[in-house]
Amino acid sequence: MRVEGIAPIEAKPGNKGIYMPIGWKQDHIDPCNGVYYPGGFVLNDVESGHTAAIHDIYLRPDGAHAQVEIDGEPQGEQLVATYRLEEFLPNVPTPRPLEGGIGPRHWPFYTSAYLSRTIRDLTGIPLNEGDYLANLDAVVQYVP
Repeated sequence: MRVEGIAPIEAKPGNKGIYMPIGWKQDHIDPCNGVYYPGGFVLNDVESGHTAAIHDIYLRPDGAHAQVEIDGEPQGEQLVATYRLEEFLPNVPTPRPLEGGIGPRHWPFYTSAYLSRTIRDLTGIPLNEGDYLANLDAVVQYVP
């Protein structure tokens, strides 16, 4: 499986995940839809030739929703990841002086039932519902 970024999200070197710098010019809070992250990523199963693109991501109370495309075919908005608010709240005020800001150091996201089923059906990879999927490591920057 290869991970590819959809700008402004970038793939990390060595297929180690994705990275997106946050900032008011990119992500924003939509009062009706949640916290918006533009761009996304593509899971490219080189063996089977199947791809799953996840983009235009919104964080909402029940998890991360995104537009999904399977092999280039739009699937509409889907719940792709869940999280536990209790894992986020204790980390909100974490000072990050070396990064010039404040924010959580570790907020895990877990595979949704939809994403688990879709990846398993396409590739055979046993990505189970509730498996660790990604980590949001946010730093809200400020001018000291």
